[in-house]
Amino acid sequence: MRKPILAVLFASVLLLALVPLMQIGPASQFNVMAQSSFPNPANEHACPSQTGAGGGAEAIPAFVGTGSDGLSPNQSLCLPQLAPVPTGLSPFAFTVKGVEPGDRVDSQGTIYVESIRGVPGGVDLWRWNRSIEGAPNANGTLPFKYEGQPDNCGIFGLIGGGCVNNVGSPTNLGVAPGGGDADIAVNGPDPNNSAIPNLAFSSLTLAPGVTATNSRNRGDTFFTPPNVVAAQVPADDRMWNDAVDDPSTVYMNYHDLATFNIEVQRSNNGGRTYTAGAGEGIDAATLPAAGNITPTASANVAAQIKVDQNTSSCPSKGNLYVAFVAPDSATENANTAPLRSVYVGVSTDAGLDAPTITFTDHKVFTSPAGSPGAVNGGNNIFLHSLSTTSATSIPSGPTTKISFSLRPLIWATPGRLPSASTGTERLASPTSSLGSRLTPVAMSS
Repeated sequence: MRKPILAVLFASVLLLALVPLMQIGPASQFNVMAQSSFPNPANEHACPSQTGAGGGAEAIPAFVGTGSDGLSPNQSLCLPQLAPVPTGLSPFAFTVKGVEPGDRVDSQGTIYVESIRGVPGGVDLWRWNRSIEGAPNANGTLPFKYEGQPDNCGIFGLIGGGCVNNVGSPTNLGVAPGGGDADIAVNGPDPNNSAIPNLAFSSLTLAPGVTATNSRNRGDTFFTPPNVVAAQVPADDRMWNDAVDDPSTVYMNYHDLATFNIEVQRSNNGGRTYTAGAGEGIDAATLPAAGNITPTASANVAAQIKVDQNTSSCPSKGNLYVAFVAPDSATENANTAPLRSVYVGVSTDAGLDAPTITFTDHKVFTSPAGSPGAVNGGNNIFLHSLSTTSATSIPSGPTTKISFSLRPLIWATPGRLPSASTGTERLASPTSSLGSRLTPVAMSS
C-alpha cells in the first residue's frame, strides 16, 4: 500500500470500511444461508456447518469451478457468515468476508491459505495436509480444513487459539486485534517436534502495529496470547514474512508510516517475537528517492521479503532481499512522480545472526520516459521464487520481469513476460510462496 496523505484519513477510511459489514438485530433474524443445504463438492473439514460455529451458517454455498489451462478447478473455502459481538446471542454481528488471500506450502507439501476480514475482524486460516485431511479429490480440488482465526481465539478465548468454534462462542468477543493485512511463513522440519515445520503468522493493526504468533502443530493451535506489539516501530503498514529452512528463524518486513522506510526484524523463536535482529531495507543513499521525505512524496510500494535458501553451496545462502518500486530520483519523489523504478535491497549479513541487519540497495530497472510504467508508475512489485534450473512457474501477461543472480551483482536484462495463451506459463499468486530453496526474481506490473 502506498503511503497515506494523512494518517488520520487512513484510519478513518478503515473505520468507514467496517460500517457496511455490521448487521443489527437478533441473531435469529439475520439473513443466513446454512451450508448444510448444499453439497460439499471439495469434502472440506471443520466447516461452520459441521461444527456449529456462528450458528452453522456459512458465507456462501460451496462451489467448484471448471479449471482451465492446466490449473485445478477453482474451489471456495468455507467461512462463517456472521461474527456476533460479543456472543452468539448478541443483536450485533459483523458480516464475514475473505479478502486478500495468500498461501504458503511447506517442504512436506502442507498447504496453508489465509485471508483477512478487515480490522477488527481478524484473519482466517485453512490447511491441507495429505496425511491428515486425505488425498486430493477426484475433481482435482483439495479437502481443506478450516482452522479458525489464529489472532482471535487466543486473545479473547479462555483456552488456546486456532479453534474452529471461535465464532459465536461465549468466550469470544467476535473481534480481533488485527485483520488489516496478514501473512504466514513456514520453516524447515523441526527435529525436536516430530519433524513438523513451524508455521509463523502475523496480522496488521495500525496501532500498536503487528500481531504475531506461531503454530507447532500445523495450525491446529497457536501460541497464546499472541504478541500484539511484534513491530518495534509503532504505526505500521503491510507486513510480510519469510522463514529460513531451519526450525525457528523467521523474518518480517513492514512500512514505518512516519518515514515509509521498510523495517526488517528477525525472530529466533518461530515468529512469536521479532527481537533477535533489526534493520531498514532502504539505505541512506536511496531513502531520498523512496522515503516519506516531504508531504508531497510518492514514497514506495514494498514487496515480500525473501530469504536466499539456495542449495548449491553458493555463499549468498542466508541473504535477505527486499524489493520495492519508487520514483527514479529524490526530485521525482518530492514532486509526487510515479513509482517508475524498481529497487532491490540486499542484506549479506542477515544470516550471521547479528543484532543489526544492513542493506545495500540496487536500482535494477527504470521504466523509460513516455512508457506506461513511467506515466502510471510500477503499481506493484513482487519477489517470486524460481528454481535455479527452471523458470516455468511465473506470472504471465503484461508484466515486466527482472531476474538477478544469487549474488546480485549482475542483473539480467528486463523483459515482458509472454502471454498465458502460449501455454508455457502458469499464474502464481502474488502472495504465494513455496517452502523450498529457490532463486528470487523481481517483477513489476
